[in-house]
Amino acid sequence: MKSIRIDAEGMHHTELNRHIRYAVAEGAKEIQLDHVLGQRFIADGLHAEVRIVINGTPGGDLGMFMSGPTCIVHGICEHAPGNTMDAGTIIIHGTAGDAVAHSMRGGRIFVRDSIGYRGGIHMKQYREKFPLLFIRGSARAFLGEYMAGGLVIVLGLGGGRR
Repeated sequence: MKSIRIDAEGMHHTELNRHIRYAVAEGAKEIQLDHVLGQRFIADGLHAEVRIVINGTPGGDLGMFMSGPTCIVHGICEHAPGNTMDAGTIIIHGTAGDAVAHSMRGGRIFVRDSIGYRGGIHMKQYREKFPLLFIRGSARAFLGEYMAGGLVIVLGLGGGRR
């Protein structure tokens, strides 16, 4: 399995995403991102079977329009991970901000701890696409607002509010 490691320290999100796309085009099956601190749009629009391991805190819209990759975050996640995601998996080993799984059409998101407001808003199921948002901790207000399909599971474990 072809693997690549990218040090994202101080790197602008545009440059980081260019490196990720290049690695995928070159056949990488696993990409390790180190020192991630707020870089946005990681894995956005990717249509590939690749595993992206993120060490740090990705910025907003992680996995937006993503179709296929698996993103594993070792840290917290900012605003709207999985926004309009079509397929793939996001695993967050920490908390996540507001609007997790916003307008998600397919795929799965697993959050170890809690999420902020408006998680699962506008999630929708279409034909074989079935989005899943799984939260081990708790969620703030407006969870699942305007949902049109899919599944949100909140276990409420781990101490309530974030």
